[in-house]
Amino acid sequence: MAILLINCSLKNKVTEEGTYDGAIFVYVRARRANHCVCLFNVKMAALSGSVIPGSRGSERVQSAVEKLMAKRRATQANTMEKLKDLQLDKLDKLTVYVNDRILLIKIQEILYCTSEDSKTIVVTENGSYFASESLAALENKLTLKGFVRVHRAFIVNLEHIEELEPWSSSKYNLILHNRHSIPVSRLYMKDVRKIFQLSK
Repeated sequence: MAILLINCSLKNKVTEEGTYDGAIFVYVRARRANHCVCLFNVKMAALSGSVIPGSRGSERVQSAVEKLMAKRRATQANTMEKLKDLQLDKLDKLTVYVNDRILLIKIQEILYCTSEDSKTIVVTENGSYFASESLAALENKLTLKGFVRVHRAFIVNLEHIEELEPWSSSKYNLILHNRHSIPVSRLYMKDVRKIFQLSK
């Protein structure tokens, strides 16, 4: 329960907050003794669309309620994101999507990640999946797990590379163990040469 103490004749202030059984209430206290005192359930009001009773100060109370609800939603969302990142990092898994399913796949099972039509695609032996992160975000997440950016549209798992195929002067395709071919662009050629200790 979050308790919001408001003096209707003064500017709104959140003077106390707490939690109890997941409910949210607002305690409205008038300055004068002959004004009513009410305990208002914020969640029920949000669901029903009702207005806080009493004309004097009702808009102030409604504004304070909305701010409190927004604050709670932001805090919950932030907490869930931190928990998700922490847990998945420990498990070495990545959340992906296919049709109406949400799957967790092992990071080392990923062959490569690519970007196509503004969508991020994760490719494994078992199929292709969509990821919610951008390719740049996946690069930041996977670099320390043995992945390398070799092209504007490709991040490759080094564990699955079996061959470097020259196709022009100082240019290569990376051949994976499933025979998929990944091009290395000129921008990332220096990094690839350094990783594989190529002389030219």
